[in-house]
Amino acid sequence: MFQYAFEHGWRQDNPVKDIKMLKYRKNPFPIWSEEDIRIFENFWPIGSRARLTLARFLYTGQRRSDVIRMGPARHQKFRPLPAITRSQKWSVTLEKLIRNC
Repeated sequence: MFQYAFEHGWRQDNPVKDIKMLKYRKNPFPIWSEEDIRIFENFWPIGSRARLTLARFLYTGQRRSDVIRMGPARHQKFRPLPAITRSQKWSVTLEKLIRNC
């Protein structure tokens, strides 16, 4: 960012030009295959907390932080009502129907 400001004449110098980038190791979450999802759904019964949480991730497209903010699974267990949530990143209210899972 400082380099960009320097190149565009917004700063007279780049105070961070001699600072080395931090090295860190990325450990991404593994991506589930269709087979992994099938095994999970066969293990956990419909209506369980684990199954509802999986459905929230699969069918709402929300981030992990937003799914957590939807609240405890027991509050929406067998209600085919829309789940209303507010996206943490974008501050947008979203209303999505979660089927019985």
